[in-house]
This record gives sequence, C-alpha cells and structure tokens, in this order.
Amino acid sequence: MRVVRWVLIFAVILLVFTDTTKEDYIQWEVASVRAQANNALVDICMNLIGEDLMRNHTTERNFLVFSYYQTDLYGKKIKAIGIFNSFLLLSNS
Repeated sequence: MRVVRWVLIFAVILLVFTDTTKEDYIQWEVASVRAQANNALVDICMNLIGEDLMRNHTTERNFLVFSYYQTDLYGKKIKAIGIFNSFLLLSNS
C-alpha cells in the first residue's frame, strides 16, 4: 500500500511539472495548421499573424495536472488537452 501511495504521489508531481502552457498550445496549433494546409499563402499568413490570431481566439482552463484549450475561430472549434508536454486533439469541428 505504501508503494502505491508513493507511485501516485510521483505521478501527480510528474503531471504538474509537465503541464503545458497557452504559448505551447499556440505554437503547436500554428504548426498543425501550417502542416495541414500545405499551402504557401497559408504558410505566409500563419508566419505573420498566426500566433496573435490563435492567442486572441483561444481560452485555456488549467487543471494543474493538465490543461484544456478551446480555439473558436471563424465558426470552427478546436478542442485539445495538454498533458505530459504534449497535446491531444479532442475535436476539430
């Protein structure tokens, strides 16, 4: 029982220290859009205004061990969670 408790404590500490930030999410989202578009015009636009655009249309909810992000951009909703310094896309509608 003692070992299980220490493993759980270690896991929570690890989750807290590997939680993502809104800036991490924005960089990930801009890179994702650029990779999906595969278009020179989109690439140029994302370089110029992509981060500001995402920053202004993204909300973050930090739950200490993970973060939830929602981007509402021109009628499109992107939902993701950030955990272990990575992002998991929940929906893209």
